[in-house]
Amino acid sequence: MNVSGYYIPPCYGHDEPTISFVSSAKDSGTNDKFQMVLPYSSSNFPQGYYYAAMWFGGVLYDSKSLDNQAFLELQFYPASPIATGPNSGSQDCSKNGGYSYQSNSLSSNQWFACAIAWAINPSSGAEYAAIGLPVDVHGGTDDILVMNSNDVIQVAMAGQAQSTSQGLRITVSDDTIGKYSVVTLQNSSVVLSPFYSTAAAGNVLVWGAAQPGQVSFAYEIGHTLGAASCGSQGSPGDGRCWSYWPGKWASSGQNQLFFPEMGDLAGAFPTSVAFSSSQGGNAEISSSVCHNPSSSNTTNCEYPYYMFLDSSGAFTFGTTDVSGTTSNFGGASQFPTSQTVNTFGVVQAAHTNLISPSSVYAANVTYSVGQDMRMSTIVPATASPISVRVFINGTAGSVHPWDATATGQNYVIDFGAAPNLLGKYYVNTITTFKDGSTVESGTDAVIIIP
Repeated sequence: MNVSGYYIPPCYGHDEPTISFVSSAKDSGTNDKFQMVLPYSSSNFPQGYYYAAMWFGGVLYDSKSLDNQAFLELQFYPASPIATGPNSGSQDCSKNGGYSYQSNSLSSNQWFACAIAWAINPSSGAEYAAIGLPVDVHGGTDDILVMNSNDVIQVAMAGQAQSTSQGLRITVSDDTIGKYSVVTLQNSSVVLSPFYSTAAAGNVLVWGAAQPGQVSFAYEIGHTLGAASCGSQGSPGDGRCWSYWPGKWASSGQNQLFFPEMGDLAGAFPTSVAFSSSQGGNAEISSSVCHNPSSSNTTNCEYPYYMFLDSSGAFTFGTTDVSGTTSNFGGASQFPTSQTVNTFGVVQAAHTNLISPSSVYAANVTYSVGQDMRMSTIVPATASPISVRVFINGTAGSVHPWDATATGQNYVIDFGAAPNLLGKYYVNTITTFKDGSTVESGTDAVIIIP
């Protein structure tokens, strides 16, 4: 990994603009679930020309690493893996933190992922991969999970803070294709568990240049998978690197990253979001040949930033506000120019952001007949739901009532006992709001057993 002169030793990292989700709720640092929709590529604007990977991160406990901290990067790559099928995962994701992809596949709209935990040798100061594991199809023989653009992905992480016997358990579910992966961060020589029990403000990676929080998400920019863009190394103002080019991000498919469900209480969402950057955001632009940030599309002198779209209830990312942006948190200025973080109160989400049944972290959720079935949603007070209809397998004859218990704008939706409908189903909901609008949402496959 390249170490920039901007980093304050012993900080490490690429150029990694990060959004961290803040909560002091019980177990918010050890029990979290994300949902996102993978962005799409076109032949002219492949995702791999903007960044090398996007990742879900978390601070891990590792007694062998500097400050007893390692850091998880669950990396998603916008390309086809070099190998597929049985025994492919170990070829696509190496133990030393590397990954292998097909260089001519950047417009394939395929994705794969690797789980990597970075650590620092306290004696030498050298960074190394404490563990590197492929995200394989559950039940297969090291069969890499191949995902597609526009697939709905759920990422769940569950563990016990500073456990020395049980590593963090990660479940990656592709709801669109109905496959999932389970990765546990431990082997014969290392057990990596969450470092902090909560995701409270200040619970960050001590040696990380971007100071990512306990529950975070980032893009690796400044290096890409496309040689015609940044390639292995790029910088603002070089006239080449798409990471910093105004207008280009908005020409490609947009990522949709929803608020995570955090902690053990169903419907618990972050109270604020924090932004940080390993390169200092605009500080990197100003110290480059650009000298100053510029929104001109004739050169690449704009630092990308996170935006929130009320219409989808999701965050996206880029160098230009996309249509429907509700808040851009100050644009590139959302990132502080020093080794600190900027924290903002959470904006109200769009009408619904359904996250699949709480406390169950698999694509194929199993319920016994009569077992309580729950989901969670966050809505603005101005558009509170007046009715929610639930359909199992999309059939109008399988409607079940919901009891929506409000806590602020967080709703715990409980549609009661699992019905006596044995088999595998998908759950869909149609929510009607005070303003007359409706939103249809879906969630994981569920399996109902006797």
